[in-house]
Amino acid sequence: MNKKIYKGYELIEAIANKKIKDYTRIIPHYPNNDCTVEYFEYSNGFIHDDKHSNDVNVCIFLNNDRTFEILEDNTEEIEELKYNVHGDFASIPDNEELMQKINELVKAVNKMMKEGKE
Repeated sequence: MNKKIYKGYELIEAIANKKIKDYTRIIPHYPNNDCTVEYFEYSNGFIHDDKHSNDVNVCIFLNNDRTFEILEDNTEEIEELKYNVHGDFASIPDNEELMQKINELVKAVNKMMKEGKE
């Protein structure tokens, strides 16, 4: 995961320039910790509060004392485990069944990640 910190106007500009993807969580940082919202979510052109009950008033982005943290998913596909030249699993010798189970999990996670990005 990559983190990016924006001032409010920078975040609005990033949204306008389509640098923020749908379903991105935005974590507000207020200087006095006076925010009752844990996070915002940007999707379909709107920024919602953490309960999706309200659209967020744009005024909160105009105060330069506030910053907003974006968590970006930059996770690449997970590689499957490989055998070494002797036919053994690199870190757990002679445990083919365990390696097959781990690789099944890796394939399932990769499939879920790919489906989530589409």
